[in-house]
Amino acid sequence: MKSSFTRKLLVFTFQLVSYSILYGGIYRLGSIAGQKNWPYVSFLVTILMVLLVHSRLQGWLHRFVDHQFYRRVYRFRRIVETFNRELNTLIEYDRLVKKIVFYLDKAFGKDRYAFWIYKERTFELQNNPRGIKGLHKRFSYSPKRSRCRVFQHPFQFIETSRLESHFGQCKRLTRMLPVSDFRYLVALSLNGKIWGLLAFHNAAAYYIQTRELHDSLCGLFQKMTNVLENAAIHSETKRKSLQNELLLEISKKISSTLNFRGVLEQIIDSAARLVSYNAAAIFITDQDKGILRHMVTRGYDRKLLDKVPLKLDQGIAGWVIRTRKSSIIPDVRKDPHYYSLRKETRSQLTIPLFSGEKVIGVLVLESDQPNHYTHADLELLTSLASLASIAIANAQLYEDSLKKKKLESELLVASSLQQALLPQRPPRFPGLQIDVLNLPSLIVGGDLYDLFRIKGNQLGLAIGDVSGKGAPGAILMAMVYAGFKSLLKEIWEVSEIVAHLNNFLVETTTEGYFTTFFFGVIDPESKQLTYCNAGHNPPFHFRKNGKIEQLMEGGTVLGFLRDQSYVQKTIPLESGDYLVFYTDGITELKNAAGEEFGEKRLIDLIRKNKGKSPRELKNQVLQALRRFARRSAFQDDITLIIVYVE
Repeated sequence: MKSSFTRKLLVFTFQLVSYSILYGGIYRLGSIAGQKNWPYVSFLVTILMVLLVHSRLQGWLHRFVDHQFYRRVYRFRRIVETFNRELNTLIEYDRLVKKIVFYLDKAFGKDRYAFWIYKERTFELQNNPRGIKGLHKRFSYSPKRSRCRVFQHPFQFIETSRLESHFGQCKRLTRMLPVSDFRYLVALSLNGKIWGLLAFHNAAAYYIQTRELHDSLCGLFQKMTNVLENAAIHSETKRKSLQNELLLEISKKISSTLNFRGVLEQIIDSAARLVSYNAAAIFITDQDKGILRHMVTRGYDRKLLDKVPLKLDQGIAGWVIRTRKSSIIPDVRKDPHYYSLRKETRSQLTIPLFSGEKVIGVLVLESDQPNHYTHADLELLTSLASLASIAIANAQLYEDSLKKKKLESELLVASSLQQALLPQRPPRFPGLQIDVLNLPSLIVGGDLYDLFRIKGNQLGLAIGDVSGKGAPGAILMAMVYAGFKSLLKEIWEVSEIVAHLNNFLVETTTEGYFTTFFFGVIDPESKQLTYCNAGHNPPFHFRKNGKIEQLMEGGTVLGFLRDQSYVQKTIPLESGDYLVFYTDGITELKNAAGEEFGEKRLIDLIRKNKGKSPRELKNQVLQALRRFARRSAFQDDITLIIVYVE
C-alpha cells in the first residue's frame, strides 16, 4: 500500500541522514586532532552506534512518522465522515452548495482546490482560491459539444498532465484551468447529466495518493453529486410551485383592471417579483410611424426615451420583434444588436408580446450585472408575457369599445345636426307633389338633398353624394351643404352656382375627396326645369307620353379641379310627368349573388306604378329594394326624390 511504503521511505531517509551526520561529526573531530587513521575510527564508531541504537531509533522514527501521518489522516477522515453524514440532511440546493464549499475548505484548504457548478452550459466557481492566479470564475463550455472524455469518467482523479494526451478534445478545458497549479480533475456527472467539476492543487496529492482516502473521496463525490441532483430537483419543483402560485396571483391582479396603462403597470411590477432587474420597460409597436412606444418604464431616463424614440429595426427589441423570438444577452457590450439606453446595463432579457399571431410589443428587463439572466428566468417571464398579452388584448378591446361608444354617441349628435340641416318634410308647391326617401347606411350619411323656395314661387332642388361614408362623409356633406346655401344668397344662374361651389370645395377639402351634385329649379307656373348636373347619377324624366329622358347636361364632379366649365339646360314639363332624382345607393345595391339593382329595375318599377302618388311610389321602391337585398339595412346611403307635375 502507498501509505506503508511512504512511511518506510520516511523512516529510512531519517536514519540515513542521522547516521551521515554522526559519521561526519566524528570525522571532523579527528581532522581537528590531526589523527591520520581517524576515518577508520569514525567508520567503526558509526557502525557501533548503528548496532547499539538502530532498533531504538527506528522504533522512535516509526512512531513519530506514524503519529503525524495518522493524525493528519484521522483529521481528514473525521471531516469527510462529518460531511458524509451531513449530506443526508441537506435538501435545499443553495444551502447544500455552501456546505460543500465549507467542508472542502476544511478538508483541503481554501487555496488547494476549485469547485465549479454547471448550469446552462456555463461553469460557475463557488469557492474563492485567492492563491491561484488566472482562474476563470465563470466560463461557457459544453462538454458534449467539445467531446472531452473527462466527463465520461465521473468521480475519478484525472491528472491534468494527461488531459490532452489520454482524453482528447480537452484543449479548451485546459485553457480555462491554470494547469501548473492544478494536478487533478474530478468530473461530477450522474445519469448522463453534468453537475460540476473539481480541481485539486498539488498539495492535495498527499491525500489523493493514499489508497483508503482516495476510495473514500471517490465515494463521497459520487454521493455529493447524487445529493446535488436531488436538491436541484427539489429546488426546481419548489420554485415552479411558488412561481405558479405567484403567476396565479399576478394573473388575478392583471385581470382585475381593464385600464390599458394600468395593466402594463401591473405587468412591470409583477415582473420584479419574479426576476430582479435594474431597469424594465414595455414597448408597444407603432407600425404607422415605425417606432416602439415606451408605455411604462422603470429605471430609464424618460426624457431620453422621449427625445430619441426607438425604431422598429433598432436594438435587441427590434431584433426580437423581427424574429418573434425571445433573447438573453449575457453581456450587451459584446452584442452587435444592442442599442444603448442605459450606460450601466450589462445584461438584458427581452420577450415578445403577442396578440394572436401578431407581435404587438416587447417586455425588456436590464441588469447592471453581466450574465444575470438565465433560461429559467426566460421561461418564467415567457409565462408572464403570455398572461400579459391576454390582459393587454382585453384592455385594448375594452378601451376600443369605450372609444366606439364615445364615437357612436358623438355620431348620434352629428346625425341629429345633419338631419337638422336636411328638410324634415317636403315643401308644398302649387301644381307639384313631392316626396323624399333618405336612409343613411351608418348613423350619419354622405348623401345630401335640399328642397326650398327660390325666386318667389319656384322650387329649388339639389341632390348630391359625397365620397366616403360615416363621419368623413358627413363632414364633407355638411361643407357642401353650407357652401351651397351661402351661394344661394347671390343672384346667379344655376350653372354659375355650381361652378362657384366647385371652386369652394377645391379650396376647402382634402385632395382625393369629391362630390357628385345636381341642382335644378322648377317653375310650376311656366312648367319648366332648369338644371346643371355635376357628375351625379342622371335623374329620370318620365313624360306623360311614355318617353323617358335622362338629365345629363352640366359638367364634372365638384372639388376635383378648379375653374371647371359648367352648363345648364332648360326642359319643358307637362302635367302627368314624373321627375325621379336618386343616389347610387339605389342602383348599385347588391344582392347575395353580387348582382346590382340597376337603373333598369328602377325604371321598370316607376313605369309599372305610373299614376300613383310620389309617396306610394317611394314606398314601392323601398319594398323592392328590401326584397332584392333581403335586408332592412343597406350598404350605402340611399336618397330618392320623386316630383309629380299636376
